Amino acid sequence: VALNPRRVSPNFRLQGAFNFLSFGGYITAARIIAYFASQADILIGAKLLGKEALGLYSIAMQLASLPVDKTMSVVNQIAFSAVSRLQDRPNEMQIGLTKAIRWLVNLIFPIVFGLASVAPEFIPLVFGAEWNPTVRLLQLIAIVIPIKMLSALFATTVIGLGRADIAFKNTLVGAVVLPCFFLVGAQWNTVGLATAWTLGLPVVFILNFRRSSAVIGYNAQKLFKVLVNPSVSAFCMIFAIYFIRHSQIYNGVSWVSLSILIISGGLSYCCVLILLDSEFRLHLKSAFRNKI
Repeated sequence: VALNPRRVSPNFRLQGAFNFLSFGGYITAARIIAYFASQADILIGAKLLGKEALGLYSIAMQLASLPVDKTMSVVNQIAFSAVSRLQDRPNEMQIGLTKAIRWLVNLIFPIVFGLASVAPEFIPLVFGAEWNPTVRLLQLIAIVIPIKMLSALFATTVIGLGRADIAFKNTLVGAVVLPCFFLVGAQWNTVGLATAWTLGLPVVFILNFRRSSAVIGYNAQKLFKVLVNPSVSAFCMIFAIYFIRHSQIYNGVSWVSLSILIISGGLSYCCVLILLDSEFRLHLKSAFRNKI
């Protein structure tokens, strides 16, 4: 009182807190909707398919999604803080996002597509021959797992830029569109349900990309440039595995054959990527020099 004799009345107005309340409300609503949307395929499958069929589908989904789920749980935490710090520097943020996408796809593409390619050997050897029906399901779902990864990264970036309303709208689109695909796909058993992911997720990504890219400043041309080299490398890896499987080296479903397929596929992916991606070559050279 001696230092400041003027009395200050408490201010109970919420105008200053409106932005925080709005941001938190959008995030909470988006997470609630995302949770129920993520279970839509299981709920629909439980209603229209038998327990055995739903179990096969669940295993295939978990195997296909495992690499991305484990990776993105860590990446999203780092990406959110990084984007938040760079939201006033859009050029630096976009460069960082490009680097993040490049390294993520270079990690996820060979794992996901490689797993799908060796699934005819991996599933019976690891889980048993009775799980062979999951091979086709795993291969169908794996096609769009990278899109799931990109969707999660863009969602984190949008939220980091303070646009939780955009993340809410994108989540709402997925919650409306995907169940429609699941309802139709489930009419053709587990293969139809897996195909629903293959067709539905790209539709949701395309519908949401324009909205997200307007906030991030990241257009389809930039995304294509980042994805083209890993995509070509992944295609060559799949072809190499197919070629080995139909050559004289292949000796049926065995651990030796699986090892040969994994090694040949991994080498083909790395070799093609080194040939196509100059930045990847530079990083390898610098890493090699540091070790020396």
